[in-house]
Amino acid sequence: MRILWIILPILAVGAVVFLIYSHRTAFRPGTRALVLDLPTGWYEVPGESPRAFRSGNPDSGILQISLLPPPDREIPGNAGVEEQLERLLDGLDMELGERLSLTSEKARSGIVATALYKRPKHGLVQYWLIPGEVTIFATYTMGNPGNATAEFAQAAKIMKTAGFQ
Repeated sequence: MRILWIILPILAVGAVVFLIYSHRTAFRPGTRALVLDLPTGWYEVPGESPRAFRSGNPDSGILQISLLPPPDREIPGNAGVEEQLERLLDGLDMELGERLSLTSEKARSGIVATALYKRPKHGLVQYWLIPGEVTIFATYTMGNPGNATAEFAQAAKIMKTAGFQ
């Protein structure tokens, strides 16, 4: 009888600890969400895959964001992220056009590499890559040339602030 009084509290505490721990870990993977700071007037286009965003301007361009698996290995520094973006774009097996720039900088979720291309049929197209726990890959294809400069700047700001919560 004395052993029962010792074992029951231990089992009860163990059960409570197990329930708390299993509840926290069971829901952790599904609670992360992509967070974007959209400028005034920008909205998500419903039902698009990959996710698509537009400004409120008529004939606006389109920002498409895809979430990819993490890189196979750690990518060292800005130059490594730029090389990773180049490899990804080369693997798309499409005519990218003329590359105008390839840069990288610090962003909310780590290092973001950016490549700007001029394509004969689509005008300017910009690509972003942010490798991490989940890799963020995005493209912005210009729409109306009159809105393009402002929209490219806004799309770049969106990508610099992209992160997970």
